[in-house]
Amino acid sequence: MRSAGKQICLAHLLRDVRYLAAAEQEEFAEGFKRLLGTVFEIRREMVRTNAPCEKEKAKELENQLNNLLTISMNREKKPETARFQRSMIKYRNNLLPCLYDLEIPPDNNGSERAIRNIKVKQKISGQFKGGQKTFCVVRSVIDTLIKRQLDVLTHLTQIMKIQPE
Repeated sequence: MRSAGKQICLAHLLRDVRYLAAAEQEEFAEGFKRLLGTVFEIRREMVRTNAPCEKEKAKELENQLNNLLTISMNREKKPETARFQRSMIKYRNNLLPCLYDLEIPPDNNGSERAIRNIKVKQKISGQFKGGQKTFCVVRSVIDTLIKRQLDVLTHLTQIMKIQPE
């Protein structure tokens, strides 16, 4: 059973598994890398057609993932790959929700972009001397309005009008 709405960043997993494939040359890592490549291809097609993944194709990928997670591995010879596999088993239900829901991205790039403004402010000023909570709340509201393609100034004005004095 899938966990609704929770998705591990597949871009980060792909980076990790590429390293493992090169470092420990394990069958699991190569297979996982191919699986992630396929997921990204299907996801691009989903976005292009604005339609969810075909159920048969999703089921096939789920089966491929299950088969990869059952590969027996020598923990002494391939410790990092074995650790990665155990982690994937633990978070199994959070690996492929992006195939079932167009609203769930396969990566966390949007989240990273959302916090970029805060990190830039921290770097430029060196730190927050006060008002961190207010800055974060206002920034979150602005980012949400932008993400929903709503006019920021109009909605911030409406919010200010309904605030008690």
